[in-house]
Amino acid sequence: MGRSPADHAEDEAFEQEVVRIARAIYSPTRPYQGATVIGGRERDAVIEGDEVVVAIEATTSRTVEKASKDGTKLKELCDRLATRHKFKAIKGFFVTRDDTTAQQRDVIRGVGGPITACSLAQFRAQLIDSRDYLECRQMYPFGSARNPDTGSATELERYVPLGFSAVQNSQSPRATLGLADIVERIAEGDATLLLGDFGAGKSMTLREVHRELAKRHFKDALAPFPVTLNLRDHQGQKDTDEALRRHAARIGFESATKLVRAWRAGQVHVLLDGFDEIAASGWRGRTPDLPLIRRGSVELVRRFTEETPPSAGLLISGRRHFFDSDAEMTASLGVRDRRPIVLHTDDFNDDQVRAYLSERSWTGQLPDWLPSHPLLLGHLASAGALGALTEGALPEPAPGWEYLLDRICEREAKIEQGLDGRTIRRVLERLATIARGRGGGQGPVLPSDLSQAFEEIAGYPPDEGSFQVLQRLPGLGVQDATDGARAFIDASLLDAARAGDVVRYAAGQDDSLGNISVASVPLSRLGVLVATLQAERLSVTPGQCNASAKKLQTRGDVDAFVLDLVRIGAELGPSKPGVLEFSFLEIESLEMQDTETDFGSLTFRECIVTTLDLTEYDGEAPLPHFDHCHIGTVLGAASATGLPSGRFTDCTFDAFDPSSKTTRGILGMPGLRPGQKVILTVLKKVYLQAGGGRKEEALARGLSPHFRDLVPDAIAYLVGNNLLIESRAGARKIYLPVRGQRGRVRALLESATASSDPVLRTY
Repeated sequence: MGRSPADHAEDEAFEQEVVRIARAIYSPTRPYQGATVIGGRERDAVIEGDEVVVAIEATTSRTVEKASKDGTKLKELCDRLATRHKFKAIKGFFVTRDDTTAQQRDVIRGVGGPITACSLAQFRAQLIDSRDYLECRQMYPFGSARNPDTGSATELERYVPLGFSAVQNSQSPRATLGLADIVERIAEGDATLLLGDFGAGKSMTLREVHRELAKRHFKDALAPFPVTLNLRDHQGQKDTDEALRRHAARIGFESATKLVRAWRAGQVHVLLDGFDEIAASGWRGRTPDLPLIRRGSVELVRRFTEETPPSAGLLISGRRHFFDSDAEMTASLGVRDRRPIVLHTDDFNDDQVRAYLSERSWTGQLPDWLPSHPLLLGHLASAGALGALTEGALPEPAPGWEYLLDRICEREAKIEQGLDGRTIRRVLERLATIARGRGGGQGPVLPSDLSQAFEEIAGYPPDEGSFQVLQRLPGLGVQDATDGARAFIDASLLDAARAGDVVRYAAGQDDSLGNISVASVPLSRLGVLVATLQAERLSVTPGQCNASAKKLQTRGDVDAFVLDLVRIGAELGPSKPGVLEFSFLEIESLEMQDTETDFGSLTFRECIVTTLDLTEYDGEAPLPHFDHCHIGTVLGAASATGLPSGRFTDCTFDAFDPSSKTTRGILGMPGLRPGQKVILTVLKKVYLQAGGGRKEEALARGLSPHFRDLVPDAIAYLVGNNLLIESRAGARKIYLPVRGQRGRVRALLESATASSDPVLRTY
């Protein structure tokens, strides 16, 4: 049977690969040598170097006949070359795609002369031993990827596949790509940029791409192998050859020159991890020059992009908001001509969260506040925090975010040896404070703010390395490409970070808060609870909070800080804030909790309150006075007539709780049994009110004795049906919403009497 066109195409591709490797080994400065005709016969290749001339016959055949024919042909050619090149060594190679058979080797040995039979892998090993490189590389860290449990950089946990959103995806109509798509693109020689926020799994993804490309290389001798560089290892380097040599030295690969040669021959795919982790030389506090400085910091990446052969794939990763725009990014990285696809890492969805945690033997229900960021989830899991939910170690969002802020900043500190996690956290907290007077409380944060905040905390201006850390602080994203302004993009991280400066001011540790000129956005509920935790650690009293509030009130324009201190004092214990007035604040949520603090002396004038939560207000203590305020939604009241009289003057309201969502409305629903009404009341308090959890006693508040007696059984029933998570804070029981159940609960409350949900109908 004759050979098909596909077989001939495969033979031709194989021969071209062998010739390319031979050129790289024996004559890299003469790239156009190859197939030729000598003595009237076509030869697969003759490569002449400075000291050696090499004759090659390449074949995909495994027959003895082919070995005999090509061996005789090679012997005759080597004899010709020896007479023509008397002062150069002569070598002949019979190269097979797969391992040569024992019979083929015997035939070639029998021919005699300077002829060697070898496979493509063995022939390529003269250029580089790829297997040796890949073994060395596997034992060296892949960027910032670490095992959350042990801290190991090499014994990593199993990779949970992420989704990647394509920003520029003309090659595929899909909006989301997977790991296999990235691997295929690199294998085909395409360029890909992988962008993500802090801890989004970029390094773990590059490690997995590296492993998949290595598997392809082992299966197919024609496939290039991956070379993965941690760019943080190459501070100050601009020369690609030098970078590859340092990389080889770091991983313990002894053939650095061969690695360079293999790269220039197009035998490797290049994976570059962390373009945002290279410190910019020439930094002297010149914030207007930041785009130019960033371009200089990634010069090594740009040279790799320009010098890597077009047949080799490129995968480059970095922090999503490092550059001010996509145009600046593609120009600085030098990838514009390679038409890269730009991918953004996606957070875990609920299924991926469960898959990730099931690998860690966690099968329980997940609290609703749990972050879906891979890094943050890993930190919580490694701390035993998830397993401790049933033991009360991490009952609410506040302790979780307090812990996470420390871990996040410690991770950033590992990139710059001159900084510790505590300093980075305080800088982040100061920037969160500065942002409270701008743009709705999220920013902008200007480049000059980065330097100023660092100098205030550290006591000296940032140098090249520390400013690089400032450029990539977690939680900050680009807001304005024209001036490099950034803004906070994670609301929970921002609110948790806002707490630190307020607490230190109340404790008398730092008076810098008094130097902030404007603050119009107070802490949200999470921030207040994080601040309360910190205040308890520092033994701050309600009296200290109120005294600090009075001190700040005299300055004006910082009423947000004053309100924070009052709320923190109330959380700490019985408090008497005194007469205070707040003006022009933008308050996300204001909760009137069951507290011994008298808020009746407080006045809010011309403020915007997005949510006023009265669900736990028992009417015993007076509410603050609201004068000419705009209030979005009032929870716990069905109309303005249900509000306490004399406490709202010329205020406007957008919405009130539907009667079906107030405690009174639920208890008055026809057609429901008393136990069902209690179930709905408990679900409403846990899922729809501000804050991350509810104390056991709060779930019974507002109920008559008859209904209150039904609460314990209702709670146990909801826990058993995976609608509540029970935990503890000291001696108190806390109940948390279950992740992914909020929509179900809303549907129950909106149509309880017609609902067919079994959790209601079977109770």
